Amino acid sequence: MLQPGGPPTKVLCLTNVVSPNELKHPEDYEEIMEDMRMECGKFGNLVNLVNPRPRPDGEPKPGAGRVYLEYEDVETSSRAQQGLNDRKFGRNLIVAVFYPENKFADGDYEG
Repeated sequence: MLQPGGPPTKVLCLTNVVSPNELKHPEDYEEIMEDMRMECGKFGNLVNLVNPRPRPDGEPKPGAGRVYLEYEDVETSSRAQQGLNDRKFGRNLIVAVFYPENKFADGDYEG
């Protein structure tokens, strides 16, 4: 389980943003992705945004329901972490924690 207070990295993991169920329909998924790009891009150069979707067969998928944000540098991701942690997204209170860059680069969303 991801815990706040880890060493700063260029990558953030947001939890409590959306449920895997909200990502099933392509239109809803695209709308959520656009909202996230706009809001999270306000903190600086957002290099990559990953929002894993659940498997079509309903089986769990690592990272489904989490949002991973890769920023240009640690300064920008730190600014985003401060701005996004404990912020509301719909009815949910976001938890923003730093995520290991090597795990993100490998597509490992097991955190």
